[in-house]
Amino acid sequence: MSFLRGHWIGDSRFQSASNPSAPPVNAVSTTRCALAVQNRYLRCTTDFVRPNGRRRVVEHSIQPSEDGTGFDVVVLNGNASGQSRYTMRWQAGAAAFDALLPTEQDGQPATERIRLTPSADRTGLVHSEELRLNSAGKDEWNETFRWTWRRAP
Repeated sequence: MSFLRGHWIGDSRFQSASNPSAPPVNAVSTTRCALAVQNRYLRCTTDFVRPNGRRRVVEHSIQPSEDGTGFDVVVLNGNASGQSRYTMRWQAGAAAFDALLPTEQDGQPATERIRLTPSADRTGLVHSEELRLNSAGKDEWNETFRWTWRRAP
């Protein structure tokens, strides 16, 4: 994940899974990723700004997982209490880092997939979040969040 170090700009779109007919929420973002805590973590701080000027700050702290097979991620969201924790692992078939998290949608058991897909030259990436009801087919993912990063000039 060291390729994330540096300054990024991006665009995002959130689509409610519970209300898919609602208009999407778009934002532009600025992200800075740097080593932190005696170079043990990669800390990425993102400032999202919507067209109406509403802002939110999200921080990701990333470190190698204890078992060495992926990266542990802790997410702090300035607009919500609590934090998210998950482990991302490389999926060669998708050429992406994936994490699968148990959740629910409208009271039904579901799975959230967080996917980080870097470009081949590492100058861009796509962060996507998708939801699937556990009763649905294996490939029936509904994208709820798409965030495109580009290296800042």
